[in-house]
Amino acid sequence: MLVELGSGASSKTRPVIEALLERQGELTYVPVDIAKDYIREVSRELEREYNALTAEPFGGLYMDGLRHLAGRPEPKLLLFLGSSFGNVPIDEQLPMMNEIRARLKVQDRFLLGLDMNTDREAVIRAYRAEFTRCPWLDNFIDRLNKDFEADMNKMAFEDTVDFLENPAYGDTPSYVQQYLKSSTKQRVHLRKLGVTIDFLAGERLYLSEGQNYSCKYSEHQVRRLVEKSNFAVEGFWVNEEAKYCVVCLVPNEKSDAAPGQATINLARCVAMGPVGGMQRGVKMHQGTC
Repeated sequence: MLVELGSGASSKTRPVIEALLERQGELTYVPVDIAKDYIREVSRELEREYNALTAEPFGGLYMDGLRHLAGRPEPKLLLFLGSSFGNVPIDEQLPMMNEIRARLKVQDRFLLGLDMNTDREAVIRAYRAEFTRCPWLDNFIDRLNKDFEADMNKMAFEDTVDFLENPAYGDTPSYVQQYLKSSTKQRVHLRKLGVTIDFLAGERLYLSEGQNYSCKYSEHQVRRLVEKSNFAVEGFWVNEEAKYCVVCLVPNEKSDAAPGQATINLARCVAMGPVGGMQRGVKMHQGTC
């Protein structure tokens, strides 16, 4: 069984689907995403594209999706690709990994994608360019004004990007901050909530949950996160520019293994395909999912 958290359009999933179908002939795919109607549509498209694929979309939160699958006996390959994990608030990342670990058994595998640490100026340039392409400031303030009957003045805020670097051999990853900075002392009313906020000049309004956004990890930080959440690294892939990695994780405790269930060795068998310029490996190992 292939399970994907935050599947969206499943565009990164196709090389894995194709490798597993080539290996075992048929596959159950469970995309988990809060966009319920959208993933149903994507699932129908995938089933038309791959005759031997059975899609069972789950619309809801990630952990609800894993709880929904708790009673299924098949070995599972869990995917969490892209950069979604790096947008989780830093103090919630280890608890999230621990909860994922609690939902997996020793025959399961977890394929996690993470941004690697890059130089500060390159990161800031990239995110400032994103601000320029997309009207973040206008959209954010428009939604607050519309949804909460607020009276925020766009001209009184400026959009700001910063990159906070942490030591590569510490446990805390570096991360991007995106926020609106009040250009003057002002008062904002959110009438629908009955809330009034007084901003000082220079005070920040963050555009993400918590202060961090888009964490960038060193290899040491990836391995420490894995170790602290009771996983072990079975495979580690980095793209040519060393800006993105995919790690294959195996649950560390052996006591929850059910006898006779096959282990999937992703380090040797899963075809990563052209994800982020990573090398493709197609050798298959015995076992099904």
